[in-house]
Amino acid sequence: MGRKKIITKPKPKPKIYKKIARAQGVRDVLPKEHKYWDLILNKAQDLAKIYGFENIRTPILEPSQLSERVFGKKSTMFENLFEADAKNKVTLRGELRSGIIRAFLDSNMIELERPVKFFGVDSVFRNEKIKQGHYKQFTQCNFEILNEGDASVDVLLILIAYSFFRELQIDVQVNINSIGCYECQDEYKSKLSKFYKTHSKKSKLCSNCQKNLTKDPLSILNCQEESCQNESKDAPPTVDSICEECQAHLTKVLEYLDDLGITYHLDPHLINNADYYEQTVFKILLKNDDEEATKKDIDLGSGGRYDNLLAKLGGANIPGCGLSIGIERVILKIKEKNIPFKKEGDNCIFIAQLGDPAKRQAFLLFEEMRKLGFKIRQSFITNSLRKQLDEATRIGAKYALILGHKEILDKTILLRDMESGNQEVLGFKKVIQEMHKRVGEM
Repeated sequence: MGRKKIITKPKPKPKIYKKIARAQGVRDVLPKEHKYWDLILNKAQDLAKIYGFENIRTPILEPSQLSERVFGKKSTMFENLFEADAKNKVTLRGELRSGIIRAFLDSNMIELERPVKFFGVDSVFRNEKIKQGHYKQFTQCNFEILNEGDASVDVLLILIAYSFFRELQIDVQVNINSIGCYECQDEYKSKLSKFYKTHSKKSKLCSNCQKNLTKDPLSILNCQEESCQNESKDAPPTVDSICEECQAHLTKVLEYLDDLGITYHLDPHLINNADYYEQTVFKILLKNDDEEATKKDIDLGSGGRYDNLLAKLGGANIPGCGLSIGIERVILKIKEKNIPFKKEGDNCIFIAQLGDPAKRQAFLLFEEMRKLGFKIRQSFITNSLRKQLDEATRIGAKYALILGHKEILDKTILLRDMESGNQEVLGFKKVIQEMHKRVGEM
């Protein structure tokens, strides 16, 4: 009997699948890039801890009503990219700030002792035109201070931004302005609209700005079209339309910045994108080769005061001020750098102050000691000395340096050992030297 022939079937050719590229307007963070993310986020978290901000994380999905309430239903900033169902619409968040405020109100955190300081880092989504530094998904780093209206709040946020970039060895310029309260803005909008109409400038504006001339003339100042920027150069400055109270607030902010040696440019036409801002607005711009920043330069961060936003979202009429930093934009500027940072020491020093002159001096001393590497803490926007010292005890500070009216007059500082309670008076010029002896320098 012959052997049966075995017939083998040919193996089917494996199906070849085409690889799937990432969606447009988003990007992958590959392992080799994480050293930049770690560098930036560690610096941001370090500053948040030093200045007493508490971490907060909110959902990526927020009720669509939130962005509609903040930016309006017809806003071009955002788009409903996701809907759960017809009855309960949710939207991918377009910024961190509105979600943080929503969480603050939703969790009844208004009962917390003022001021309330939040720090958050997470992804946000916008339907923006894709270009360098602009993505549909990107990462924001936010510092928000709620329930305190003093000018030192605005200064503290600008100081944090300025320190953040300078310590990453990025040369920046602070552009600052005041757009006044809502009453001031109504007057300014009328002036601005009249300016474009009476000076035959309307026809030279882009089509979008021509549409906005009546309903939103402020947006024209933010337009990146060259024709609109040219026509806006001679527009009336906002500061000519602000009331005495808003003028006093701006003056105090600028005086603090002068004391701190923070260089700034008072830009009379600076208007941040969101229309909920009042009084102080600012942008952190990268200096170009000419050592000056212009509106065409990429802004790495921005912020300002929003004293009516919480009421707009259903809360009490309490003030707020915030700073937002775009992480991807920062990475673009430091991608070829690898900057080491010093570690903090084991001993903590708390700087306390009482009175406006003492607070200004405390700002300067704090920055000097922080840059020298001391483990330093403060509560600049708390005016009660007792509460400041309670905070020093809570965080386990070894020493407190106390400045008051008498110390400013005598050019001294009061050094308190927080464990024993013993106090001694030091000449102000000898403070750094004495603290080196006691806790060393890292």
